[in-house]
Amino acid sequence: MRLYLEHIAANATVYRQVLQSNRSSIVAAALRERIEELITSGLDASTALDEDDLPRDVLAAALSGMTIGIITAWLRRDPLPDAAVAARWLWRSLTRPAAPQT
Repeated sequence: MRLYLEHIAANATVYRQVLQSNRSSIVAAALRERIEELITSGLDASTALDEDDLPRDVLAAALSGMTIGIITAWLRRDPLPDAAVAARWLWRSLTRPAAPQT
């Protein structure tokens, strides 16, 4: 995912337009699908998921939505933090969800 975030950072102007414009829904949907594929691939490699509790496709859809949200918030920052920072935010939100800072 970090390599993908580096790609997004290198093309931040385009991704900002895609994620912050209602006119780019087709591209945003393609981005969400790509991120969902990356997440599904990671879930497929995991043995820790109990599909009786939460099906893989449902979890992948939920995590891709969260990922898009974090990427969008990251891209709003000026100056844009390094992709490693966004990767840490993603990892932290997956492993240690916490209340937002005030």
